[in-house]
Amino acid sequence: MVEMKKAVFLDRDGTLNKDVDYLNSVDGLELLPTVIEGLRLLQTHGFLLIIVSNQSGVARGYFSEEELKKINNRLEEMLLDYKIKITAQYYCPHHSEHGLGKYKIACKCRKPAIGMIERAVREHFIDLSSSAIVGDKLSDVEMAEEAKIPLPILVKTGKGMLNVDKVSQIKSIRICDTFLEAAKIIVEKNNE
Repeated sequence: MVEMKKAVFLDRDGTLNKDVDYLNSVDGLELLPTVIEGLRLLQTHGFLLIIVSNQSGVARGYFSEEELKKINNRLEEMLLDYKIKITAQYYCPHHSEHGLGKYKIACKCRKPAIGMIERAVREHFIDLSSSAIVGDKLSDVEMAEEAKIPLPILVKTGKGMLNVDKVSQIKSIRICDTFLEAAKIIVEKNNE
């Protein structure tokens, strides 16, 4: 029997790195304060670290999937410098309204849809009941609800401050000032 693992699903832009509206170059990749400490804490407590990110900049023609992969690879390299291993990165390059060509589709991977989470569960044997999501947008929280992940956390970084009012009516939501604060809550909840 396969052992199920716990994971933290992580939004990328505005949660892990500075949100620069459609990051299209590795030169603009800048980690947010407390992210290293928070990821290290989660990793030390046995959580898989999985990035799930909407990247409609690809659909809109602002950058290619190849450029996106370079940014994602650079992010992993930056974190490895601190001995932090990202288990997997999933992204949705689609947009049903603003997409161009093959990217203009109503897909099952664009948050708040749970296609990226379903794929991660299949590929990494994840127990969603012991997992969490950290993001800075309503779609991250809605994704957690749709996937029945018990601990959705909104961080006030990135676009988080703009979304506090939108998510405050959700009972299970936790709102944190920093990524490290979110990581501490996840570890504490897991130890209960």
